[in-house]
Amino acid sequence: MGPYSIYDYLTFIFPGATVLLVTEYGWFGWRWHDPGGTALVGILAAAFVVGNVIAGISTWIEPVFFHGRPGSNPDGLWGQFGRNDRHASQRDAIEALFHARYGSNNLANGYALARTEVRNSALHGEGLKTLNQQIGFYRGMTVAALAAAILEIAFAIGWHTHLFPGVWIPVLLGSFLVFLYRYRRFWRWYGDYVIRVIQLLQAAPPRPSP
Repeated sequence: MGPYSIYDYLTFIFPGATVLLVTEYGWFGWRWHDPGGTALVGILAAAFVVGNVIAGISTWIEPVFFHGRPGSNPDGLWGQFGRNDRHASQRDAIEALFHARYGSNNLANGYALARTEVRNSALHGEGLKTLNQQIGFYRGMTVAALAAAILEIAFAIGWHTHLFPGVWIPVLLGSFLVFLYRYRRFWRWYGDYVIRVIQLLQAAPPRPSP
């Protein structure tokens, strides 16, 4: 099996295709009336490469989505302990749980160890992988939609565009907001999943020795 699943490839191709569409069609117009198989393969390959570039950029700016500094470590527990969040009143209890289970000296270290345990779990790891794939997809699409909107605005103001700015700019900016909302939503679910699984494992009776 290769390093990527089909969904992973789409996670790169869709953001890359979004930026390529606005760049190519917006600037040159659609130049292929009936693209053949070779052209389609080339377009997919180009979208995959551009999508990888977007993935690198989006990973670097990811902390900004949680009010952090670009290039820093994003807060894995963002969205868990705020006033209306699911674990709003459980911060101390969860920190104590992590300390009891791992001997961690702070909440962030305990969460990192908990995430590793869940990720390596044969029973729960697949669910965490699915959530992580969704995070990667929406992170890439958030950055791609914003980048495409900026390109379209620049084309419309400074040069020319074959797209309709009055339609495409609102659509791209609206897509950016929707993708950002979904991205942050899945980030919350990811942290909540880790916490809930560890709570269940900690509460489960120990297995008898063989």
